[in-house]
Amino acid sequence: MAREDPRHADISDIAWTVAITIIVFWLAHGYAHLIGSRLDGEIRPSWRDAWVSLVEHWPIVRSAVPPLLALVVAAALHGTSDDAQQAALWTDAAMLAVFGHAAGHASGLDGPRLWAYSAGAAALGMVIIAAEVLIHH
Repeated sequence: MAREDPRHADISDIAWTVAITIIVFWLAHGYAHLIGSRLDGEIRPSWRDAWVSLVEHWPIVRSAVPPLLALVVAAALHGTSDDAQQAALWTDAAMLAVFGHAAGHASGLDGPRLWAYSAGAAALGMVIIAAEVLIHH
């Protein structure tokens, strides 16, 4: 999403590009996992194995929904393409911070270590936003 230039692409172009990219990444991850899990043996993967692999990688698609919704909502509120893209990127950054905190907590971190872990996840979100700024400005 950060790569798309809102000055040259409208919101629907950005949304379609992101949606298609996410689906391709999901299929590629599922396929790589399926093939990689079969390299050690002589068992041919089945259609069921392929389905299980895709289901296991569904979080790739699911994680794209909130930023895409932010993009669409910003557009529905008559925001510019740039406003909608910024809403989506900030949603993405917030998700990284929240999920980073949740993952750190689930792994047993607490106190300063938990907050340092959370800050690292939030910093990744800031890197994404900084990359968008560097690419387009």
